[in-house]
Amino acid sequence: MENLHHHLYQLLRARIRTKSKIIEIAQQLYAIDKGFKRGFLWDVGNLTANDVRFLLDSLKEVKQVANSLVVLQLGSDPTGDFGVCDINRFAGEQFQPMLVDVSHGLRLPRLADQFVVDLYHKLAESFRTGLNIPGGQLALESSAQECTPIMQWPLAAEVCRPTVYGIFIGYPVVYWYDTKYSQENCLSHVPLAVFQAAIKTRKDKRFDPIISFSVPEKLLNDPSVVNAISLWRKSIVGFNLNCVTFTESFDHVIM
Repeated sequence: MENLHHHLYQLLRARIRTKSKIIEIAQQLYAIDKGFKRGFLWDVGNLTANDVRFLLDSLKEVKQVANSLVVLQLGSDPTGDFGVCDINRFAGEQFQPMLVDVSHGLRLPRLADQFVVDLYHKLAESFRTGLNIPGGQLALESSAQECTPIMQWPLAAEVCRPTVYGIFIGYPVVYWYDTKYSQENCLSHVPLAVFQAAIKTRKDKRFDPIISFSVPEKLLNDPSVVNAISLWRKSIVGFNLNCVTFTESFDHVIM
């Protein structure tokens, strides 16, 4: 990852003055490139989707990331949320996380109703199977001269964005709330089991998680949640990561 960080520093130091932000970008791109994270929702530095496209082009030229890394726009707004993912892995994997209903009117979080689960699994599957990569998936791998594409995941207005973000990033458990009634949730003061993973570095380095998600503590023993977390743990075995788990509660949870 040191080489990737070096190249990013050369490319971004005039735009992003905080070194820790460049390190964070390096860690996230490394995680996606090596396959232990599905996607990175870009919220670091004042960069547009086009800026990130050109950044990936430069990194591909020096073979620091795979040609299959693309920019993915979430929704139809070209100035809205976007991220980076490996489109071959995204298109080739079936991914069905557990959904937890945290709608504002609930007293406590609960597993989402099956119709909600089916709706979002179909949303993810329709996007996965509908990916149209000219020449097939291998086209991006075989042509280093291709400009990094900006692809789009169409989203209806009523879609719960945090749910889509969780599916995109690859969390084994994601939150959902009913957007017809409120954009708030019922997670205030609820004990949450937080799962984090970070790339192993020298002992004098701080713990900087590249993956961080939570599960309401009361749902930890549910068999479906146990299975989802177990599958996630197995998926990152062999990637030289430090993993921690702790319990936390917050006055207000913003998603």
